[in-house]
Amino acid sequence: MVRSIKNPARVSRIDLIHGQKHNQSKLRGRNVRFPMRTLTLCRLIVLLILFWAPSQWLWAENYEVGVTYAVGSRVPNRFSKGIDRFRTTLSPYILNAVDGDSFRRMDSAEAWFRTDAIAENHYLGFSAGGFIIPRLHTREYRSDGTVTDLNWDFDLPYFLITYHYIDSLRFWRLDAGWSWEAGAAFGFIPASVWKVKGYSAGFPQFQLAEYNIRQQGRTGNIARVELGVRRWLWDGLFFRFGLRGTYEYVGYWEDTSSNGGGLLYYHLNGGLVPLTTFNVLAAQNILLDRQLGLTQAALLRRRADMGSTVGEVQLSIGFRF
Repeated sequence: MVRSIKNPARVSRIDLIHGQKHNQSKLRGRNVRFPMRTLTLCRLIVLLILFWAPSQWLWAENYEVGVTYAVGSRVPNRFSKGIDRFRTTLSPYILNAVDGDSFRRMDSAEAWFRTDAIAENHYLGFSAGGFIIPRLHTREYRSDGTVTDLNWDFDLPYFLITYHYIDSLRFWRLDAGWSWEAGAAFGFIPASVWKVKGYSAGFPQFQLAEYNIRQQGRTGNIARVELGVRRWLWDGLFFRFGLRGTYEYVGYWEDTSSNGGGLLYYHLNGGLVPLTTFNVLAAQNILLDRQLGLTQAALLRRRADMGSTVGEVQLSIGFRF
């Protein structure tokens, strides 16, 4: 939602952009369908665990529960570059510069359970948690005197089915109480949320607009591989340290604002550009560039989607019973 404080009559101009049903149908036609099929597969795995695994786990010798915190560094990609090149105008005649935080930090926290129900040293379990992303702040300066100040917040919970192989780690044939483990996990992101809040002010003719956009992602996927070591502290209590790589894909974002119509697209230059039914700024830009007419829709590449590759350093505390 973008609420105008001045010149509300120009709001209807945004129809020039959203009226391009043909272009929108092309963009929407690229929606990825595989996350829903993956969700079905994950549901089958969960049902298998609920109905088959409990009977097997009754015979398991070891059960482990714990918590993990991981410090992650995100590999720059199309989405992070879109934030760095954020635009509030479709006009190629208006230059802009963006100053703000880079989208690099991506920590995670989770709780987990696993058991050696398959075989000795082979652990099957599940993990539930979420990514912890610091609030991002960006400020855009435009050549027409408009300044836009925004805060970006993300909420990405996830659920994983995990597998680990664990064995003792010996130093010169001596068991020093250390173990090594390697594992992999696969799961889904059920309800991701992306919030953009801030304001935009235009000079020398003072015009003010407020941004309050809430986007929700489709059911996404997450996969992980990891390698680490662990050390027993006391009877049943251990800590674990290791490295892991995670890939998550959310897919396209949908507007969930009360008045609807809000979408974010990739501009031709790679920057993210917000297009909402009540986007007064976009309507003003069309008035400034009437000679472009409806060709401004051709400056849009595709709907905004999000994928992340993250390298993480993890630390866990676990208990075996």
